[in-house]
Formats: sequence, C-alpha cells, structure tokens
Amino acid sequence: MPAGISSRTFFRHFPSKADVLWVETEGEIGRLRELLAAGDPSEPYEDVIVRAVVTSLATFPADQVDWAMHRAHLVQTVPAVQAQAMLRHRRWREASVEFAAARSGEPTDALFPIAVGHAVLAATMAAHEHWILHPDTDLAAGLERTLRLLLPDLYIGAASCSNRRVVACRRRPWGWPEELPATRPAGGLAHRGFCLPTVSVRCLAQHRNATREGGRKSECRQRIPPVHRMEGARQVIVIGIDPHKSTHTATAVDPATNRDLGSVRIQSSFDDYAHLITWSKSWPDRIWAVENASGLGHHLTQWLISRGEAVVDIPSTATARVRELSRGGRRKNDRIDAAAAACVAFSQGDFRPVAPEGHTDVLRILDERRIDLVKHNGRLVNQLHALLRELFPGGMEREFDTEDAAHQLKSFLPGTPADAMRKNVALDIVGDLRRIRFQIEDITARIKTELAASGTRLLKISGVGIVTAARILARTGDPTRFVSEAAFANYSGTAPVEVASADKQRHRLSRSGDRTLNSAIHIVAVTQARTPSSDGYAYHQRKMAEGKTSREAMRCLKRQVAKRLWRTMHEDHRGASSRQLTA
Repeated sequence: MPAGISSRTFFRHFPSKADVLWVETEGEIGRLRELLAAGDPSEPYEDVIVRAVVTSLATFPADQVDWAMHRAHLVQTVPAVQAQAMLRHRRWREASVEFAAARSGEPTDALFPIAVGHAVLAATMAAHEHWILHPDTDLAAGLERTLRLLLPDLYIGAASCSNRRVVACRRRPWGWPEELPATRPAGGLAHRGFCLPTVSVRCLAQHRNATREGGRKSECRQRIPPVHRMEGARQVIVIGIDPHKSTHTATAVDPATNRDLGSVRIQSSFDDYAHLITWSKSWPDRIWAVENASGLGHHLTQWLISRGEAVVDIPSTATARVRELSRGGRRKNDRIDAAAAACVAFSQGDFRPVAPEGHTDVLRILDERRIDLVKHNGRLVNQLHALLRELFPGGMEREFDTEDAAHQLKSFLPGTPADAMRKNVALDIVGDLRRIRFQIEDITARIKTELAASGTRLLKISGVGIVTAARILARTGDPTRFVSEAAFANYSGTAPVEVASADKQRHRLSRSGDRTLNSAIHIVAVTQARTPSSDGYAYHQRKMAEGKTSREAMRCLKRQVAKRLWRTMHEDHRGASSRQLTA
C-alpha cells in the first residue's frame, strides 16, 4: 500500500477489490500482441507464440515472484475473482486468435484460429496451476511445455479441410503412411486450410468446462459497455433456477444485457430433468445458478453436476436484494426468482461454486445425526428425572448412571396403579437411553473412520477432538472458497466488527456468521486457554497481562484459533489436490 494512503481510499479507485488483481492484465495483453506482431513470418508459429507468452507472463523481477504466485493463486481459487476472469480471458484469447488467423490466412471464426486461442489460454492456466502446486518449479519452463503439448500441429495443403488431404505432419501418428513428409514446409503456416487435430478439440472442450466454473462478473447495464463479442465466439449464458419441492423453474439470462432468453417449468422427476438438459442445449456454453442449492435445489444440483454441468449456489438473500432494487413494483413469481438468481451470479458475484459431494458432506450428515441423538438423549434423561422424583423422595442424583436407575426401578414396589405405570414408563425410557447411547458411540466411530479417510490434520491441534474436527470440516466445506483466513474468520463470526465513527475507532463482538462453527471454535479456544502445554494458553495469558478482560482475551484467542484452523484445512486441501494430480 502506498505510504499515506489508506486501504479505503486505495480501493475507491476500483469497482471492486477483485479488480486490483487485473491491473497488470492490460500490460500483459499489450506485450503479447506486440511480440506476436514482431514474429518472423518464416518462423514456426508455435515458436512465436511460446516466446511471446513466456515473455509476457513469466518475465518479472525476482522480488516479485511471491506476488506473482499469490496473484495466480487468487485468480484460480477466489470465486469473486473468477467471476471477472472470463472477460480478461476472452481478450487474451483474441490476441492468439488474430495471430493464428493472420498466419493461416483464415478468418478469425475458423476452426484453427479458435482452437489456437483456446489452447494458449488452457496451457497458461495449466502452467500456473502446476506452478502453484509446485513452487520450486520454473514457470517459464512450465508454460513452454504445456504450450508445446496443446498447440495444434497438423497441416492441410492448399485445398480446403473438407477434402482431408494431409500434406505434412511434424509428429506422424501411428498407422500413417511412411511416405508422408515429417518435416515442416517453408513458410510455417502460410498454407490455407489448416486443420485441427483431435487433441486440440479435446483440450478445447476441457477448457470450456473449466471456464464454466469461473464464470464472468458483469456490472449493471448502466456502468458496463456492451461486451465485445469476437465473431464466431459464443457467449456464456447463465440459467437461473428457482427450486421447489415438486417443481423447478429455469430461466436463461444473457449476463451481458440481463435479457431474459426463455424459461421452462419442470416437475421434480428424472424425466423432467432430462427435458431440462434438452432445453438448455440451445446454449452450449452455460452455467447453472441455483437458488439455495443446498436445500430444495440439492437433488437437482447434484444431478446436474453428475452430468458434467457447472453449477453455482445463490443465497436466497441475494435474490431478494435483486428483486428489491429492480423495476417492476416488487413483483415476485418463480420466473422472476430464477432470473434474479442468474443475475446475482454475475452482477454481484455473490455465489458459491458447487462441487460433487465428498468427505465434508459425509461428515455433515454424521454430525447432524449425532447432534439429533444427543438432543434426544437429553430429553429422555429429563423425562426420567421427572418420573424418578415422583417415585423416590428427592429423586436421584443429577449425574446418575442408567444401570443404577434400572436397578432402583426393578427393586421398587409400587403402591398405587399410577406408581406402577410410572415404573413401567421409566423402564421403557431406560431401554431407550441404552439404545441411543449405543447409536451415539456407533456414529462417533464412523466419524473417526471418515476423518482418517479424509487425511485431515486438525486432530493434531490442541483442543480439537474427533467430534469437533468433524463439525469444523462439515461446516467449512471447501476451504479454498475463502480468499484468506480473514474471510474464514468473518464467516465463522470470530472476526470483530468495526463500529468506528469520526476519530473514534473501536470494534464489537460479531453476532453473525455460522454460529455452529463459531461454537466449535469456542470449544477449541476454551480448551487451549485451560491447557498450560498449548500455545493458546501462553497467548491467552499474554493478552490478560496486557490489561484485557477474560472475555476480550478469549475473543483474541478465538481469532487466532480460526486462523490456524483455516491454514491447516487449506494445506490439507492443497496436499489432496497435489496427490490427485500425481496419481
């Protein structure tokens, strides 16, 4: 941050905080265009592209390596940044498309130039992802290798691609006639009718699916000019869904203009799900924005994901804001709600990418079941206490054993029919308690097994037990959806809320956030504050010595606990992703 400039003043110069990461993009695209234009016409086009991309993206001072890696990490993991990525990616792709079109003599909407543009972008994204997972590697070498792997390399002669007469190929595929020359003809790609190989079509499809997950953030119509559409390129369409128990309403919206492109209403059945997919094929490049995807839209959301569709979750509060601020006299129906969900996904970026269910979803189911069993156990204990008070003078001790209560009841001789019925009901409750406590132990054992399968290291943190670790993982979900530990602390309600005015600067306790997750973090903090061997104990004592009250010191400790929990989960997720890539 420049000296003398506050963060609030600094961010006023940008539409959003995410736009700060794209400041250098204009210069990178400009350098790419200059280097491509300066390439020797007789030089192979792949060599020109590799040199231009590496120079534009991997040439920076040594003291900026950490910032470049951090920027790449934010671009690939933060939903708010990913929402703005598509517009920048399109401009980056256009530079490669125009260069390939000029070299091949084909128009920009031909297959080869479009394939080259997508291959360059996909190679760039893959190289940066590999660099983030392996910081000790060289970004320039990774860019060159991925570009060499993905760029098209087949040639078609002066005739058009329709006759499929191959003239030359640098790498002769297996089974091709040996008389085909394996050397590159002079002039590089001067021949018209360059044909796309199978590998580039596959890479193009993979990149299209990858870009669906990021999406593009669109400003309101009064602030953003019409999106420049390259001839032949397709616009990503957002399909909003307003789910209900028995029906779902889908509305397709163009994010560039917020124009309603059509709507359909289906029943909650597999046949209608298939009809919905058929209806959506009018827009090959599409993203599904489901309101409350973890609630009434859960089944449809997971069904779409299993079919390879990109889905984001839109909170119902966000769609309500859209209806409140839009024209139409606060009208509300299913079609309007579905369109509002689609608009929220790109106008505000208030969405969460939905992934296939994994370990955290299993832990959430087990944790919710265990919570229900524990609550039911408490209700039964209270009922048994009430009956025992009516059967014995003063009842039994508050912390009594179930077997002791059963023994006392069996030896009790009722004197009235009412006491006899109380005895029978109390014995039934004792049986229910035995069964429920067995179920609680079984659920706990299954949670322990699932934690071991997930490979989490939360259990190594002081104060984190089996149940607490499962609850933290279940309530957090994917830790990479939080841009930083500060965002996680705000989500969990452990970050203080600023209530400053004029020259008065102060913070108050946050009452918002996920209170279940906040409770789990509080358990960890209290345990550490009472355990002299833990780091939290020394931190809590230091805050007390600074003059803070016990509650203020505990709030500071909870903030530090939230930071460590997020970092541990983030490292576990990064390690799991690395193992999947190397498997």
